[in-house]
Amino acid sequence: MLFVPAQMKPVSQEEHGTKSGSSVFDMKEIARLCSIPQVKQLLVIRCLSLLPSMLLQSTFPIIMASTFDMGPQDSGIFMAYIGLVSMLTMGVGVGIITKRFTDLTILRCSTMSFIVSNLFMIGASKIWHLYVTVTPADVGGATMGVIMNSALTKVVPAEDTGAVMGLSGAMQHLVHTVAPSIGGWLLENYGFPSIGILAAALNTALVLYLFLGNVSKSFTYQKNSSGTTTI
Repeated sequence: MLFVPAQMKPVSQEEHGTKSGSSVFDMKEIARLCSIPQVKQLLVIRCLSLLPSMLLQSTFPIIMASTFDMGPQDSGIFMAYIGLVSMLTMGVGVGIITKRFTDLTILRCSTMSFIVSNLFMIGASKIWHLYVTVTPADVGGATMGVIMNSALTKVVPAEDTGAVMGLSGAMQHLVHTVAPSIGGWLLENYGFPSIGILAAALNTALVLYLFLGNVSKSFTYQKNSSGTTTI
């Protein structure tokens, strides 16, 4: 038997009353959420980080079989390694680094780990190269996923948590729809290294945005006297 709290985040009576008549597909509400500066920043970061990752994920089974001649057993061991790294990162690593660094610093470091992985990918030719390649990407991806989800829930009031997470999920599925076609076309016409080159370019653009853009160092929900969200 599983027990789940009726309310995950405390909701004030004032906030609860203002949302009781909202529609599930309320474009005004979606536009309002996207107008919150921190939400907009996080969704941009989410989109820029997902495309390079999805390019690799969507073509990885083909790459393992055709480029590296990995059989079912080798593929199974490799996927188990990826799962182990993700589990350790999310279960142990994220808790440690969030106590020492800001959300923005963690996002920057995660994106730079993607670039390192992408550069390794360009020259990968052996199976052990794949293990070296996916390790920084797996650590960075697991870390960024946890930080992004946590940040999105912190920058909106409690009653908007589901809506903003839905937007994030919809964006992920949209990228997941587009990425396989792009990845397959690159793999067929330009080979495995081309995916690493494009992913490195996209992640470099994301790093520049994180360093040069007006991105908040930490993500919190604040409500001023006029009732609007501020950074």
